[in-house]
Amino acid sequence: MYLRILDTPSGGLEAAEGEMNAGGITRLRLMPASRLMIELPDLIPTCPGLPDPYIDGRSIFQLEEGDFVDIDVIPKYASYSENLQTNPNGEYYQTQLQLVLPKDRPAVTAWIHRKRGIRWIALFRDRNGFNRLAGTQSHPLRMEVQGGTGTGDGQNARTLTFSANTPFPALYVESLESQDLFANTEFDFAFSFDFNT
Repeated sequence: MYLRILDTPSGGLEAAEGEMNAGGITRLRLMPASRLMIELPDLIPTCPGLPDPYIDGRSIFQLEEGDFVDIDVIPKYASYSENLQTNPNGEYYQTQLQLVLPKDRPAVTAWIHRKRGIRWIALFRDRNGFNRLAGTQSHPLRMEVQGGTGTGDGQNARTLTFSANTPFPALYVESLESQDLFANTEFDFAFSFDFNT
């Protein structure tokens, strides 16, 4: 596999597809990790421990009815990072979604208080148009909160950070829409190689 290093023109960094490369997130959807079952793609033979970076709707099962939490995001106030780290047990990715919700208000405070203990799986779209899935049942995202009124010319805002240590980077998905995302059949925990004839 060949990764082309792109020149940085004076007008900005150009992506391989010929489009400008833009930072930030344009859409964010959250689902409690307890409600989804994700069947991870096969591992890439040449990259031990790394699944195929693409996952489709046939591999995502909704275990319980429930809607995604769609959070309005302002691209310049929303970001995603995954940093490769090492500890005595090996390598892992420090995965982090961070967004700023300007103008703290009662509805935001109440939502945070009600949802503070939930572990999440996140779907997000970056400004280059790629959709990704961060977190799994075994490595869900935890929400941390910072906020305040700011002083002087500062901003009154809440910062939400969803983070997890995961064995692989966020996977790419075809769509963020529920009708495209979930498998049409229920996940069968009783699957067996014993077939009746």
